[in-house]
This record gives sequence, structure tokens and C-alpha cells, in this order.
Amino acid sequence: MELSMKIFILLINAIIFNSAYLIIHISNLSRVVKILLLVGGNVVIIGGTLLIMHICGL
Repeated sequence: MELSMKIFILLINAIIFNSAYLIIHISNLSRVVKILLLVGGNVVIIGGTLLIMHICGL
């Protein structure tokens, strides 16, 4: 798989998570918790995608 396709998949995953984050943003959680969820979620999404690509040999 080309590098540009890998970057595209990572960006799509990040966009999907950040769209879901809007639901969290509406809730009554504190600002710190919201920021931690945003940063942590993006790390998990991007790291998980890279791990799956590595395991599958892509």
C-alpha cells in the first residue's frame, strides 16, 4: 500500500473520531476531561491503525 493511502486512512480515522468527539463536547464533562478524551482518543485511533497496518504487512 502506498504511503499516501496510509496517510489518507489515518486522516479519515481521525476525522471520524473528532466528529464523534462533538457528542462528548456537548456533555457536561469538565474541560480537562474533554481535552484528555480528544488527545487520548486520537492517539488510540492513529496508533491502532498503524498497528493493524503493521500486523497485516501493509
